[in-house]
Amino acid sequence: TLLHSVASGFVGYFWARGILDGKPYHYLAAGLFFAISLHAFFNYLILMVGPTLYPVVLLVISSFFLLLDFELVKRRERGEIEEKI
Repeated sequence: TLLHSVASGFVGYFWARGILDGKPYHYLAAGLFFAISLHAFFNYLILMVGPTLYPVVLLVISSFFLLLDFELVKRRERGEIEEKI
């Protein structure tokens, strides 16, 4: 499902940032926490509001930020940006 793809994408993003910063396990733990939180909030919306537009909007916005963050990581790895993200 889209939820699981986005959640695992965030784990991968945090892992990549951790590799670039030299602290992969710290960032991996943060990525797992973020993915679990996203999944829990999605489940909460489904249970409390029902399968309406709100859970879909959450996933679309999360997907947008995930793609943006991966682009920043790629630019940093190529040396186009120097500073920490």
